[in-house]
Parts: sequence; C-alpha cells; structure tokens
Amino acid sequence: MSFWLKLIRTSLFGTALISSTVWSAERRAAAPTQTPTSGTIERVVAVVNGKAILLSELEEMETKVKSELTQQKKTDSIGQPSDFRKRTLDQMINDQLISAEIESRGLSANDSMLDAAIADNMRLNGIKNMDELKRALQGEGLTLEEYRSSLKKLIENRNLMSFIARNRVQITERDVEAALQRKLSNTNARWQSRVRMIFKKKNPKVNVEHKMEEFRKQIEAGIPFERVANRETEGPGKGEGGDIGLVQPSDLQPELGEVVATLRPNEISRVIPTEQGFYLLQCVTRVQATAAPAERMKDEVRAELTKLETERQFDAFVRSLREKAQVEVLL
Repeated sequence: MSFWLKLIRTSLFGTALISSTVWSAERRAAAPTQTPTSGTIERVVAVVNGKAILLSELEEMETKVKSELTQQKKTDSIGQPSDFRKRTLDQMINDQLISAEIESRGLSANDSMLDAAIADNMRLNGIKNMDELKRALQGEGLTLEEYRSSLKKLIENRNLMSFIARNRVQITERDVEAALQRKLSNTNARWQSRVRMIFKKKNPKVNVEHKMEEFRKQIEAGIPFERVANRETEGPGKGEGGDIGLVQPSDLQPELGEVVATLRPNEISRVIPTEQGFYLLQCVTRVQATAAPAERMKDEVRAELTKLETERQFDAFVRSLREKAQVEVLL
C-alpha cells in the first residue's frame, strides 16, 4: 500500500483485519426504500441505534477491504466468505458507534483542520500544489473528496484516542524501566548497524519488485550499492549512497527491523516488500551499542507502551459502546 493509502486507511482500533472507511451518513440513515431507477429494494443488514446499514454498503466495504488485503498480499486472512462478511459488518457497526461518539464529544475535524493536515502531508511528500496532489491521488484510485473524507475520519479517530489516553492511560516509570530491561535483554538490541537503503514506491504501471531484483543482481555483480542508491532510491539517504546511519532493529518498521537484525557487515538483504513499496538494505558495519542509546531508548519505550495501552483501552471503550448500544444484526 502506498503512503497515501496507508495514511488514510490505517486501522486505529487495534483490530486485525478491517480498516476504517468513511460511509455516507445519509445512506447509513436511510430506511429500506425502493430504488427509483432499478425498482429493487435495498436490504438492511443491521440497525445501530436506529440507523440502518445496507447490504450495498456492506458489499462495497467487502470489496474495498479485499482489494486492500490483496495489495498487502494478505489474502489468507480473508477466510470463509460468510465469516469475512460477519467480521466486516461487525467493524462497520463499531465504526458507526465511534462516529456518533466523536460527534457527541465535539471531537469532529473541521475544514481548517483538514486543510492544515493536507498542507502538512503535501510538504512531507514534496507535493507542490493541489493539481500535483490530485494527480498523486488519482494514481492511487482516489479523488480529492475521498481523500479529505478519509483524512477527516483519521483525525477524528485520533482525537478520540487522545481523549481516551488522557483519561485512562497511565505509564509509570517502573513500567518503562521493566520494558527497557526486557528490550535490552534481546541480543539484537545490544547492537547497532550502519545501514544503506534503496527504496522504491509501488507503481501500478511498473513491476517495481522485478526492478529491485535487477538492482540486487547489479550490486552482487560488483556495482557499488551506494551508486545504485544514489541513482534509484526514493527514500532517505539519496545523494549519500542510501546511508541512513546507525540504527537498531527497533528503530525501523518491523519488516525492515527483522532483516537488519540478521544482516552481517557487507551483506545485502533480499528484496523486502512492505505496504509502502520495496526495500533493499546493506549492512555496512555493526557495532555494539553503548549506554547512551539505552537512555535514548527510554523515550521510545515509553511511547511504545503508551501506544499499546491506548489501543487496549480503545478496544475496551468500543466494547463498552457496543454493550450500551441497540444493535440488531439482520444477516
């Protein structure tokens, strides 16, 4: 999944499968009526506090999620169609309850918040103007309106998570120290690797994975990694041979951290697929970590614990909403 899709579709609930999607409030609230053009009757599959979820909405969500899982090469998690449909509907019910809670607590995102968030994301991705943004979104199959709607939901969910964290999440110094010691007991956490990286974004018009395999063969044939990185990488370290400095496995996203933990000096990784694109890594040197990084890790550990506890409390909060709600499932 590209940056844009990752930004707007990442699940904030700690759920394993279904990510949040914005659904039209008008369609959700609609009672079962006869469609004027087709003469067919919309079937209601669930009613949540008096608001209907339609079969057409459920089918649309299923299509979106299956497409997303296919892009992520996680089709095994789809499972049996009936089970997948139940899980999808279950998340849609939760989404509706969360949206109502956001509105009742005054945590909605207004246009100025959305404009500011879009401007920040444009700067982050080197997007110069709105026309360029629209082209980038079009490449991901999104319109600007869809992007704004999804970004609105992302901001609002984060607002609700922050509200819950302020009231329910408490991480003590003892918690941080215990987690830090567990982290340092891992052999890989005692080492830092100087890493070079080649990154290419996914491109529906190009077999990027195949191109990355070609880069790997070129490097194995004797072309310096840094030369290929300067020419091809779309990630950090461009112009510096792809050098991202000294890192520990925990500094990187899990797919990359797992590989870095096993690389030895001068070793080149396999092509690593991720949601954003494809990576090649090279370990330049490997050195033993000093006490200083352990101190630096303290803030990282606190952030990790806060994130995990916030997700746990959020799940509990959603369960409590579900218990208090009037939900009728009509599948």
